[in-house]
This record gives sequence, structure tokens and C-alpha cells, in this order.
Amino acid sequence: MTARRYLEQVRGIKIRLGAMHEQLECLRSATECITQQYSDMPRSTTKNINKSEDAIISVLEWEEKMKAEVNRLAEINLNISKVSSPLLQSLLVKRYVVGNKPPTWEEIANELYISLRGIHRLHDEALSEIEKLAQLGTH
Repeated sequence: MTARRYLEQVRGIKIRLGAMHEQLECLRSATECITQQYSDMPRSTTKNINKSEDAIISVLEWEEKMKAEVNRLAEINLNISKVSSPLLQSLLVKRYVVGNKPPTWEEIANELYISLRGIHRLHDEALSEIEKLAQLGTH
């Protein structure tokens, strides 16, 4: 995986987490609807008597999946924070982390008061550092 692809995972993770959060809320809502009903009427023996427990386990499993995504995001952010220069860190955060749509190179150059050519040079430098920090093998 290249450093660029590694960093581009951030947006995908953020999108997945948003969708997973909505799905988790639906699961939680469904578990609240499951209640034990007590009656003296005979019940079918094939019914799942553990549906409340199964629903809770589903919620916990979903939360674990979300936790794995959050951990991946934290790992990427940690590697960005280890980049040697605050300027390079800022460039990476602006390009890959902040917002849902990456800003243009011109916008980043203007924000950091650097020429467009300089931004591209710094970006290459930052990607080289990320590649080393994240121990990515280039293929």
C-alpha cells in the first residue's frame, strides 16, 4: 500500500463510521422493542427464547466493529502526528483528515502561504515520512 492510499483511508473510515453509527442506533432501537412476555398460554418450542440476549450480543458485536474502525483512524492520526514538521503535519491533515471533500492544492497552498510547487514538494516529503512511520511496503 502506498502512503497516499494509506492516508486516503481516513475518508472511507469516516463514511463507514457514520453509516455504522446509524445502523447501531437501529439495532439498539430494535433491542428496546424486544421484551419478555409472560403468559400462561403454551408457547411453541421452536421459538428463540434467547432473542433479547441475541439482540444485545448483536449490538456489542457491532460496537466492536466500530471500535476497530476508530482504532484504524487513530493509528493513521498518530502517524501523522509523528511527522517531523508541524507544517507537513498540517498539510496532511488539511488534505486527508479534515472535511468530507479534500481541498484543492491551491486552497492548501493559500492557507499555508506556500507556492503550489512548494506544496507538491512538501507533500512528497510528507508521504515519504508517512511511508516510513507506517512501515508501508510499496508495491
